[in-house]
Amino acid sequence: MTYSKFQLLVFLFFFYGITVSAQETSKKAQKKEMDSIQNIDWLSYNYQNLDSTYKITTTSKDFDEWKAKYRFKPGKEMTYADSLKVVLNEELENTSAARVATLRLSYTWDRASWSLLLNARETKELANSMGYVYPSAFIDDLRNPKIKNEQKTEILQNLKKRLIDLELEETTDKMTARKMMKLSFQYSPERLKVVDSILASQGSSRRKDN
Repeated sequence: MTYSKFQLLVFLFFFYGITVSAQETSKKAQKKEMDSIQNIDWLSYNYQNLDSTYKITTTSKDFDEWKAKYRFKPGKEMTYADSLKVVLNEELENTSAARVATLRLSYTWDRASWSLLLNARETKELANSMGYVYPSAFIDDLRNPKIKNEQKTEILQNLKKRLIDLELEETTDKMTARKMMKLSFQYSPERLKVVDSILASQGSSRRKDN
């Protein structure tokens, strides 16, 4: 039995439609899962292997087993974030959830400062004055348009002035807090110093516009 060209085209079109539909369904499911993960308050999560200050409480034996299980290189120097990844991958059994939770818990004041064009000390003092203990919570709330107060308004107004001083093409009169903080992070002189240092240690350099 042979297919005519028309029958073959119909079959290919039908197969293509099924494939595209399956891909779209998969993307929607992935987005739904990621949205669900992002909405979890990882700072208040009841962890089994971390204490109230997010210090790892598991045994060395279990940690080494999990480290091998998730294919971390033997002998690799582990940062706090690396260690969290090991523990949270095992506890949460979801790589995406472990990645997001690790970012929240290991977020530093240096990293937070890059989103505000301030130094780490200034950023921490600002956050503490508003009752924040953890940098990720401070940054998340500054980005959140539903949270409004005088201190937040003043912080964002001052951030806008610092962005204007950088004379960026992307800077406009009307920018959301998220947009301003994204630009600040991208062009933060302090962050770029860190990037340059890392690249220099690798014998490379950052591409700079003429």
